[in-house]
Amino acid sequence: MSEEQRCRAIGGRGPAMELSAMEHPVGAAGRDAVRVAVDATPLRGLPIPNATINSIAVSRLSSTGSVLVYLGTDNGHLLLFTLSDLATAHASDPGSGGSGALGTSGSPGNLSRVVASGASVSGRSLGFDAQLKPVGWSKHEDAMSEGNGSGGAGSGEHSVPGSPMRRESPVRKSEYRGAGGGTEMVLRKRRIMGKSPIQALCALPEARRIAVLYEGQVCLLDMRSLGAMERLSGTKGASALTRAVSAPSPPMRGAELDAQEGAEPGVSNSEEKVGATGFLGKFARRMGSQSELSLSKLSAAQGVGLSRLAVSVRKKILIYEVRAVEPPPQVDKSSGNQRRFNLGWDDATTVSATKLREVVGVDGIITMVWLEKTIMAGIQEEYLLVSLVSGQVTAIFSLPPDLPYPPLLKLFPKDLEVLLTVDKAGIVINTEGQPTSGSLNFSLVPDAIGQTPPYVVVVKQGLTELHHRKTGAKIQSLELAGAGNGRCLVGEDEGGSFVVIASGVKVWCIQQVSLDDQVRDLLKQRQFYEAVRLAEESVTDGSDSAAKERLATVHAEAGFLLLFDLQFELAMDHFLLSDILQPSELFPFFPSFTTRWRTSIPRKRYWSLHPPQQPIATVIENGLWAVQSGLLVLVNEEKVTKLLAQGPSAKATILDHYVGVAIRSFVRYFRAVRERDLDAKVRDGVDTLLLKFYTELNQTDELKLLVSSPNSCVLEEVETTLKAAGQLHPLALLYETKGILSLALQVWQTLALDGAGEPQMVAAKEAARLLESSSDSALVLQHTEWLVHLDQSLALMVLTSSKRSQSLPPGDVLALLNGEDGLVRQRYLLWLVEENGPDAALYHTELALSLAKAALDTLPPSSAGLSNGENSKENKSSPSNDHSLSRRPSLNHDVIRDMLQNFLAVSNEYEAHEVLPLVQGSELWREQVILHKKLGDETAALQILALKLEDSEGARRYCAELGRPEVYLQLLDMYLKPGEGREPMHGAAVRLLHCHGASLDPLKVLEALSPEMSLSMASQTLSRMLRARVHRHREGQIVKHINRHNNLEARVERVEERSRQVCITDDTTCGRCRARIGTKLFVLFPDDSIVCYKCSRLYGEHISPITGQDFSKEPASRQSRSLTRTNSTKI
Repeated sequence: MSEEQRCRAIGGRGPAMELSAMEHPVGAAGRDAVRVAVDATPLRGLPIPNATINSIAVSRLSSTGSVLVYLGTDNGHLLLFTLSDLATAHASDPGSGGSGALGTSGSPGNLSRVVASGASVSGRSLGFDAQLKPVGWSKHEDAMSEGNGSGGAGSGEHSVPGSPMRRESPVRKSEYRGAGGGTEMVLRKRRIMGKSPIQALCALPEARRIAVLYEGQVCLLDMRSLGAMERLSGTKGASALTRAVSAPSPPMRGAELDAQEGAEPGVSNSEEKVGATGFLGKFARRMGSQSELSLSKLSAAQGVGLSRLAVSVRKKILIYEVRAVEPPPQVDKSSGNQRRFNLGWDDATTVSATKLREVVGVDGIITMVWLEKTIMAGIQEEYLLVSLVSGQVTAIFSLPPDLPYPPLLKLFPKDLEVLLTVDKAGIVINTEGQPTSGSLNFSLVPDAIGQTPPYVVVVKQGLTELHHRKTGAKIQSLELAGAGNGRCLVGEDEGGSFVVIASGVKVWCIQQVSLDDQVRDLLKQRQFYEAVRLAEESVTDGSDSAAKERLATVHAEAGFLLLFDLQFELAMDHFLLSDILQPSELFPFFPSFTTRWRTSIPRKRYWSLHPPQQPIATVIENGLWAVQSGLLVLVNEEKVTKLLAQGPSAKATILDHYVGVAIRSFVRYFRAVRERDLDAKVRDGVDTLLLKFYTELNQTDELKLLVSSPNSCVLEEVETTLKAAGQLHPLALLYETKGILSLALQVWQTLALDGAGEPQMVAAKEAARLLESSSDSALVLQHTEWLVHLDQSLALMVLTSSKRSQSLPPGDVLALLNGEDGLVRQRYLLWLVEENGPDAALYHTELALSLAKAALDTLPPSSAGLSNGENSKENKSSPSNDHSLSRRPSLNHDVIRDMLQNFLAVSNEYEAHEVLPLVQGSELWREQVILHKKLGDETAALQILALKLEDSEGARRYCAELGRPEVYLQLLDMYLKPGEGREPMHGAAVRLLHCHGASLDPLKVLEALSPEMSLSMASQTLSRMLRARVHRHREGQIVKHINRHNNLEARVERVEERSRQVCITDDTTCGRCRARIGTKLFVLFPDDSIVCYKCSRLYGEHISPITGQDFSKEPASRQSRSLTRTNSTKI
């Protein structure tokens, strides 16, 4: 499966997030996002002949959360219904038989109309404590309903009894519920406005009023009692009305909360702040109801008890402020305290309506909405934007002149946006008239539009479509039975929880299906991408934990369902995105690997959409059976499909294939989750299971990486598995990680001794790595014994390692190396010598003896003779090598001799008298020279150099090192009298005299010369020696006289310097500051300049303050002069 397909399946991660709504729209699966909660015919059974619903308004009481539905008919009847969720009401008050606060849950089903005849219905959802007692309908009530009652403005008011404290005019009470009893729609009030149609309704919940546009004039009624009617002056000829909507107000500050305690009785603090101290309240008190309001100060801000209403009257838009006034508190006779009583259905508050402003210049308004400081209006020709700040009217969008339907506007209060429709398109604009997102494309021209976030409800003659608010994707279609061909009306409460659709005499209440139910349905349909995206929409930055838990549950359920559908990779993707899924919940899929953790596996069922966990082999067999039965379709598995066609013979191959795929997928999951903060027991199980997976898949590299890093694998669970699989290398690394070095070294020893080639070398190096840092001397020596046979370099590295905190006992190491080749022993001894241990002299002598023995052992069978008296070395030999591996180096004679000579020359700690007998009499002449030098035997050293090695140059250097003339004479005597029957070495003697004869006493040289030596051979040398002798004598005389002359000059200069005088008189001044010297200290410089002591300190004792000359670098040059002696002071 490709990465894009995987991301598309898990939803909301990776490249799939870049898909547009048209490519993969949200809701493309056709899920049921809303349901018909109530299907009612509210006009049936009422004494309203031949009436149809002409207007609708829906509002929610902020104090109780109850939803009120107002229906206006074409013959002047105004009906008030309540919508409530019975399940929520019963949950909140089990003893109540009525409706409670509004909820969003409920099960769709067939809907029926119920006429209550004796059941009691609680009014608690609207905040009333009294029980409503329905009574039958009587002829007297029919007569009252058709006549003029005492309500107000000539209209009759009838209501269901609302309180036992006062008698009410009885009316039939109708209830409409779903078949499941989830949502209830109850008739509460009915008012007869007259016989003309009610043109429009607008709820003003803040002021507790319902605005009714009737016979071209606006009047206000109490929201609950439909009484206390008050006509708004100046609204004759009105065509449209709307209420103000603004952004949510910020939370009340502490000062405002403190001020609330001092509010006047009957007026809440919020009302007082908006009405008494707000700008509009001040202006209304100062200017009166007919005063004009500055457009720059007008806003749509609402407050508790305060609403603003805009009414279109001919060519004007009138702005009203409607304020509810609470009745004063009453005295409780039982306690004597003042308190407010809950109002019943027939109790109405008083209201204050004030005209604030009128905007002139807009004619023919059909529909309008008020958003912040802007009013959007629709006329037959175009959509207009009316600014309440500047008073400017701006055209937003022009409409075709022959458009057969009126303009339509829909307000989105939460986003502060407005949807305007043009034909089958909807354009969303902001308060400035600018589009904010892509257009919405409908399949029909809407009669009305509602909204239930995040969806837009489009209605046309009973056909209802649900579109996503952001993407525009079509989510769902509903066919409302019995809607007919008339125009539909739509209204919703402030939160959009209930959308009420009316057409003719029918009313439908549309309610969102709970998000959990939607997600479950999508998961059952295997629409995993849709389910995840739907759950993600409810998760925002400020979401509660329930939304995040729902998303995690969706991922977990999707993962299990995909796993049982054999889509293991996608299942792991979902598992990784679930925050509530515990890795131990997947252990039952591999019971043979996780027996140890059987009792600690959590038993979660989530939404119980998937089967319980089973062994993975069983899951695969059930999935393959489903494929063969046509219940499951494999994705991108052509190879498996072909194998299935072969019949039972290919079953084992297919099973092995899927087991491998499943294990690899689980490996990816466990490898990711082990980085999380897991419980200790769960972490043990994850690492142990992961190790067994790697072993099962024979992934040696990953296995090594796991065991060599910190892990929580249970050793007794995996030890046998690794041994059975032959994974000894990972087993040794695991032992090392667990700190069991002895077992790890045993495994490395087995691999090194039983293996060959590269594995053998790897095992030896790993063992050496462990031994290098170990301070357990017994363990190190035990395994160095076999390591030194395999690789002496590694063994020496182990023995001389500086990584361990405590060095190995040298005696034990030397005892171990006694039977080994001399080279490793010598190198270890050399390391001991360089480390300067406490027994340095002992190890120096032992190293010298060891090297000497090795040099003697490696001497070639026939020693090469000395050539031409020069420093020639013995011919190199190639001794037999018992070890074929290059890691066991041979003992080369030249190498050993170089080591021996260097050590004997450099070291001063060994006992030379113990080493010399070992090499004396052998061909190791140079070693003997060094030993004789150490012992101070100069004659023996010169004899070996001059006579045995015939190294005249070496002999002369040795004589130069000694620095005594008699040594040269001794060497000359050796050359002239070699002894042992050898011929005198006259050539070497002549060369010696030629080089060093000038420094020798001629008489002693003549005495040393043998009579047999011809005079011609020595004459030239002797004459040159005599001339050099005379030259040195004369040169000495010259040096003597020069030194005598220099001594005389120095003495004269000293006398002159001591004879210098200076005369200081009263007029003598400092050469720098010109101050008189007088009795002050002064300084005389070599150039005879005089300065005071103060100036001298400023410049230093060597620098003249007058000339700046530094006499320490440039001595003064003076001419000889005589100093005049006076009677003045002399210094």
